[in-house]
Amino acid sequence: MARIDQNSTLGGVRGAAAGLVISSNSQGWYARSMRAPSTPRHASQITQRHILCTLGDLWRGLSPEDRTSWSDQAADPDWKRLDWFGVPYSVGGYGLFVACNAPLMMMNVATLDVAPEPVFPAAPVIEDAELFRAADSASGSVTFSADLPGTAPYLRAYLTPAAFGSLSVRKWRRALDVLAAHNESDTVDLWRRCALSFGLPLVGQVWTLAAQVMDSSGRVSPFDSVTLVCAEAP
Repeated sequence: MARIDQNSTLGGVRGAAAGLVISSNSQGWYARSMRAPSTPRHASQITQRHILCTLGDLWRGLSPEDRTSWSDQAADPDWKRLDWFGVPYSVGGYGLFVACNAPLMMMNVATLDVAPEPVFPAAPVIEDAELFRAADSASGSVTFSADLPGTAPYLRAYLTPAAFGSLSVRKWRRALDVLAAHNESDTVDLWRRCALSFGLPLVGQVWTLAAQVMDSSGRVSPFDSVTLVCAEAP
């Protein structure tokens, strides 16, 4: 899917023609090929769809006052996000409700009825990271400069080949996307899932790791990131 600068010639175009769909959402304009939607059957997508359906039901069950609290918080500049062109936008009340509660549901944590204040955890500082390749597996760990905070008990990590890297984590093609509870230690084993999207890493291949922590209100910290090289297993 291609993003379109809103100031370009295509910025005001809508609709489908010649196999191309041009549309827009809260993040801006985009173009994609026109195709029939697929229905993936693997477990992670089924789980994600169930979470989104459940959150829709929960949103409709909120009182008008609670829904207003989410809309009011979403209008706060501190909750705004940047689109692919660096333009800030508001996700809206329902979007903020989903953004905070979806990861909580993934961790089997109670969801929020009232929007939290935009007070975010501090970013974890990555001190070192290792990635090893054995004959048919990968392993490794990431070490932070201090114990991860108990006030933000969940860790999210992204791993991508450096060739696909970007200054924006949102653009990364991720081989690792882990959201898990941490035990407040300074070293975490993350790499068991690194082969899910790209297969096993190659010895000498350069990767980029980004990590952030999340509190029990679904508020996430900024990212810290490092570059690492896959080595042979010791």
